[in-house]
Amino acid sequence: MNGFNHLPNSTRADVQTFIGGWDGQSVAAGKVWSKPSGVTMCHIICLGGGGGGGAGAVAGAASTSGGGGGGASGSQTAVIVPAWLLPDKLYVYAGYGGASTAVGVASYVGLQYLDATNANQIVAYAPGGGGGGNGNAGSAGGPGTAGGTPAAINILYSFKGCAPIVLNGNVGIIGGTSVTAVDKPIPTTGLVVTGGAGGGGLPASGNGTNGANVAGTTSVTLPLDGRVPSNSNYYAFGGLGSAGNGGNGSDGTNYVNGILQFTGGAGGASTAVGGAYVAGNGGNGGYGCGGGGGGGCFTGGTRSLGGRGGDGIVIITSW
Repeated sequence: MNGFNHLPNSTRADVQTFIGGWDGQSVAAGKVWSKPSGVTMCHIICLGGGGGGGAGAVAGAASTSGGGGGGASGSQTAVIVPAWLLPDKLYVYAGYGGASTAVGVASYVGLQYLDATNANQIVAYAPGGGGGGNGNAGSAGGPGTAGGTPAAINILYSFKGCAPIVLNGNVGIIGGTSVTAVDKPIPTTGLVVTGGAGGGGLPASGNGTNGANVAGTTSVTLPLDGRVPSNSNYYAFGGLGSAGNGGNGSDGTNYVNGILQFTGGAGGASTAVGGAYVAGNGGNGGYGCGGGGGGGCFTGGTRSLGGRGGDGIVIITSW
C-alpha cells in the first residue's frame, strides 16, 4: 500500500504568491520571500509575463480588414529545492504583461537583490511572451512568439537542488481575415498558460465575423472561478461579429478551482459600416498568458485595441 505521509497538508504547507504589475513599486524593486521556520522542501513555479494582443485593421470597404493576432504566453519554470540550500530570503521579480503588441517582461527568483545577470544566483527564470501583430488591409496580424525556454546556463543555482522543469511558452493565434479566427486550444504539454486568441477579420462583403475563443481539448466540466458554465468547451469567449458594434473578447481565466491553469484572452469581433461603429477589443490575458487580438473594421469606424498580456506570477510553496 502506498504511503502518503510525506505529502504536505493545508495546515503545514506555506504558499506565497507574487504577482507582477503596478502596486506602488516598480518591477525592479522586487519583493522578498522569507523562508518559514521548520520547512524542509520548497517548490517554485515561475511564469513570465504574457505578450499583448494586436489591434485590428481599419481598411477601406474594397478589401478585407484583418484582425489582430493573439499575444503569446510567457515561458514556465518549475523547480523543487531542499530548503537548506536556500537562504532565509529570496528576491522575487514577477514581470509585467505587455500592452497591445508589446512583449511581456521576464520573471525570476534570485539570491541577491537586483541581480538577474549572474546565473549562479538565479533559482528560477522565465522569459516573457511576444506580442501579437496588428491587422492590416488584406492580411491578419501575426501571432505572438512564445516565451523561450530558459537555458540551464541561465539558472545554474536551481541545479544545486533538483533539475528544473522548463517549458517554452505558448504561441498566440493569428487573426482572422474573411472568416472567423481559429480558436486557441489549451496546451497538452503540462504548460499552465496559453497564448491569446485572434481577432475577427472583416471581409469586403461587410459581414462582421466573431473573435476566436480559448477552448479546452474536451468539454470543460470543472468550475472555472464562477464565470464559465460547467458544460462549456470554452475558457474565454470571442466577441460576436455584428453589422453594428463588434463585441469584445472576454478576459482569460485566472485560477481554475483546484487546478493550476491560466488562459489567454479571447479575440474581439469585427464590425461593418463606418461612422460611430466600434470594433471589438481583445480580452486581457490571465496570469502569464497572451492578450487577445482586436477585430477589424472599415474606414470611419473606431479601431479596436489588443488585450493586455497577463502579468507574470511566481508561486513558492514550502513544507
